[in-house]
Amino acid sequence: MIEFLTTYIILSSIFYFLPFIISLFTGNRTLAVFIINLFLGWTFIGWIWALFCALSSEDKKETIIINNNISNDKTINPIITQPVMESLIHNGTTKEQFDKQKKLENIQSHQDKISQIQQLKSLFDSGILTQEEFDQQKKRILAH
Repeated sequence: MIEFLTTYIILSSIFYFLPFIISLFTGNRTLAVFIINLFLGWTFIGWIWALFCALSSEDKKETIIINNNISNDKTINPIITQPVMESLIHNGTTKEQFDKQKKLENIQSHQDKISQIQQLKSLFDSGILTQEEFDQQKKRILAH
């Protein structure tokens, strides 16, 4: 009788925590599945929910923000979020071309900052700006 009771408890515990066991093997939301299974597993819906969370995969899609501002009106600023590959395919560029374009934009941005700091330095050297004003403006440029 005791062996039967022990076997029953072990098998029922394994069945009860089956969603958690599955999540251990799949690596999907292990802690969340354990908490759902522990506290809500006694209800049928809670057990099914935990099982669903354990079996579903976590799709982590990168999102890129595209500013398609064609209007001269600066108050209109549509922002569209799309998965990265869809937006690249839509624009007709490959990921490599997109990365190269971003690098060029970063280089141009750095060159613009250097140019602005050189202009500030010339104003400082000519005595138009004080040291404090020069440092303040330089920090503002470098912060952007």
